[in-house]
Amino acid sequence: MFTAYEPFQLPPQERDRLQQIVRTTTLSAGLVRRARVLLLLAEGVSLRQIQAQTGMSPRRIQHWRKSWQKKGLDGLLDAPRAGRPKKLTVAKEAAILAATEEHPPGSTTHWSTRRLARRLGVSNVTIMRVWHKAGLQPHRLEQSRLWTARKQHYRCNRKGRNGRPSSTCDKEPSRC
Repeated sequence: MFTAYEPFQLPPQERDRLQQIVRTTTLSAGLVRRARVLLLLAEGVSLRQIQAQTGMSPRRIQHWRKSWQKKGLDGLLDAPRAGRPKKLTVAKEAAILAATEEHPPGSTTHWSTRRLARRLGVSNVTIMRVWHKAGLQPHRLEQSRLWTARKQHYRCNRKGRNGRPSSTCDKEPSRC
């Protein structure tokens, strides 16, 4: 019942491709294991021996063999898993990023996740995820801008040894 009476036939090109998959270190372990099972089947190894070598049950071995015969290499790939659908739409992400670039109300210099979350009606964790995904750090951006402005102001208003403004300022004195 669990013995392969006739060897599983693999064309040479497919055998080479499966051997490449088995040798690689970048693919998932499950895919490599399934490719190895198919190569063993092609060599005529019994299902029990394949089970002993790979730890895969005979029923699973037959499943992957049939899947290979129906779909080829795509039959060895993992099927998409069920899961909760994304609640955050692309439009909402864009709205969060657009709101982040606006100046916050009042005297605050930058948005906090909680303040922006209250304004947009989402959780602060959602704001944090969107910022992280986009590589944004508003607290650092604002500080960087302020620091650059302060440095420029200092450069423009610095006095030289003779009491006159320094010549290192590249802006007009009225603009500093």
